[in-house]
Amino acid sequence: FYATVKPNEVSDHRPTLLFQGGMDWYPNRDAVEFFARSILERVRQTVPEVRFVVAGRNPPPDFVKALNSDCGVEFTGTVPDMRPYLSAATLVVVPLRLGSGTRIKILEACAAGNTVVSTRVGAEGLDLEPGKEIILADEPADFAKQVVTLLKNPTLRKSIASSAKIAVAEKYGYSTLKQKLEMALSDFVARGKAS
Repeated sequence: FYATVKPNEVSDHRPTLLFQGGMDWYPNRDAVEFFARSILERVRQTVPEVRFVVAGRNPPPDFVKALNSDCGVEFTGTVPDMRPYLSAATLVVVPLRLGSGTRIKILEACAAGNTVVSTRVGAEGLDLEPGKEIILADEPADFAKQVVTLLKNPTLRKSIASSAKIAVAEKYGYSTLKQKLEMALSDFVARGKAS
């Protein structure tokens, strides 16, 4: 599904940071506000033309208005297909500070060939090698520094994206997950027969 994504096919050549996720889930809103108010300005000190796009369903109108006017955050609302936004993104950011879940947004971004900068909470439970397949940073200054480094170094960005895409295909692809599920079910059946 994501193999067709061609990174950075966009008419607006300004660097674009993308956050993807439903805005009706509080941890996502917290992540967006944290990034917009604590990290984005630090990035703009070095890369003033950078855009921050939030693609996700049901953003509260007051939330959109405040972050758009205060920080220049661009909200898309619900989108039928995330691939065009992943294609237009220079980097995907996942500044989650709380919550749990399946971390699908990171797997999708990596499968689409994007480099991801995330907090440790945001990437919790994923088998991705920090510094090679994903960049991890928790503090605003460090997160901003990592984003700026990747925006200014396309070779590094492409290398991480390529490694991440391979890792996600190998570790989370359909055939791998099918095999793991079959093994787990076989083990479950075997234990049932033993008791």
